[in-house]
Amino acid sequence: MAQANVAVQFKQLLTAQYAAIAHGDTATLRTRLSEDLIWVVGANGAELTRPLCLGAVAHAQSPVPLFAVNNVRARRLRDVVLVEYRREDRRQVGAFEVASSKARQSSAAWPPQTDLKLASGWLTLPAAARP
Repeated sequence: MAQANVAVQFKQLLTAQYAAIAHGDTATLRTRLSEDLIWVVGANGAELTRPLCLGAVAHAQSPVPLFAVNNVRARRLRDVVLVEYRREDRRQVGAFEVASSKARQSSAAWPPQTDLKLASGWLTLPAAARP
C-alpha cells in the first residue's frame, strides 16, 4: 500500500480518535487504543497508560473542545507504521477560547487486523521495546 494511502487511513483514524476524546466516548476509544499504550501528556510529561487515559477521557469537557488533524505523514517500516501529524485544538477556558497547535507522533502495528490501533504519544517506540 502506498505511503499516501496509509496517511489517509491514519488521518481518518486520528480524527475519529480525537472526536471520541472530545465527547468522552470511552467505548469507541477503548477499541482504538493498544493494550500497551503510553500516552505522554505534553503539558507536564506525565505518562498515561491505557486505563488512565480512558479514565481521563471519561470526564467529558463542556463545552466540547474542537480538534483538527492536519499535515499527516506516515511511513511504513515492515510491520510498524510511524505517523507524524499536527493536532490543533480549541477549547473554552472560562470566558476565553484557547487555541493550540502541537506536533504529534504515533505508531501502530501493520497490517491492521480489523481496525488500526494506536500506540499514541510523543514517543514512537512501542512500550514493550523500551529499555
